Amino acid sequence: MDELDVSSLKLASKGDLAAFEKYFNKNPERLHTRNTKRQTVLHLAAEKGHEDILLFSLANGAEIDAEDNKGCTPLHVAIMNRFPQCVNILLKYGCNPHIYNLQEQNAIHLACELDFDDVLLVLLKYKSIDVNAWNKNGNTPLHCTAAKDSYKCAKILLENGSQLCQTCEIGFYPIHTAALSGSAKTLSVFLQYVSAQGKDLNKVLTYADKDNNVPLHSAVRSGFLEVVKVCLEAGSRIDTKQDDLYNPLHLASAQGNLDMVTLMSELQEESFMKALRQKDILEMTPLHRATLFNHGHIIEFLISKGADLEIGDIYQRTPLLLAASKGSHESGKLLCKAGANPLAKDINCRNVLHLAIKGGA
Repeated sequence: MDELDVSSLKLASKGDLAAFEKYFNKNPERLHTRNTKRQTVLHLAAEKGHEDILLFSLANGAEIDAEDNKGCTPLHVAIMNRFPQCVNILLKYGCNPHIYNLQEQNAIHLACELDFDDVLLVLLKYKSIDVNAWNKNGNTPLHCTAAKDSYKCAKILLENGSQLCQTCEIGFYPIHTAALSGSAKTLSVFLQYVSAQGKDLNKVLTYADKDNNVPLHSAVRSGFLEVVKVCLEAGSRIDTKQDDLYNPLHLASAQGNLDMVTLMSELQEESFMKALRQKDILEMTPLHRATLFNHGHIIEFLISKGADLEIGDIYQRTPLLLAASKGSHESGKLLCKAGANPLAKDINCRNVLHLAIKGGA
């Protein structure tokens, strides 16, 4: 690359149209020059928002879909740097918005990940843009907004035909992705849209993934308190079970998340009391799960809410027997103090002492 070739790239980046035209007229082939990053004059103009350089270069045959060393076309670059007018110019000249860069991003997915609502509005003016298209990772644009909490773009997508009922290739609905990612604002947008359309909100809140998790399960598993609050306030029930019969209270109790357990109790007292008595696949209650992981603060809270101290699991172990079998002294003390029966026996007629010795206490 000679010095004049380098200058043409610099001028494209600088935005000096008069000087750029001068260099072009001396040798039109310089329009196809690339730097060490494989960027063309279109990439550099799009990066800085120089619309006049873009228009001149495109009118004179610049390669509109040229890819740099990251697989990005000028359209990718214009989107990343948030120049909607440059995006519009490139689309008017017929660029391909479906090309993926090396990060598996195409135009609409990239705009949604970045939550560039002004760029998205430009993209949606063109019929070639599919608001429900999967990218190479199997996500729709709505999934991208859910993963990044791009709530402004989420609202635009829904208003332009994006489907909340469309799963990604691994079976997650956008609402699950929002819950797993802690995207409280985007989740709120989803639920508000459903309500505004007069649709069944409970149906959306009970969308199940391939493991039969509803969004509330996903939010609790991920530990995002604000997302859990959004789900609960919208009416998602704490006594909803997944395939292993865990309810959200089982999950939060096993995690030792007192803030989350308290929130559940405050926002849905009736559902909480039902969940408190439910058993999972091993016939354990939330109190068993808190005991299993020695979460004393959860044990105390659940007992204060009326948790049954004498319910047995699949092996007829009460929470106290379970604590003894795991050598959980503090949990055992709390349960005894609350009045747990020290004479209870498991399915093999073992009492607290037997299990404590077996558990190494």
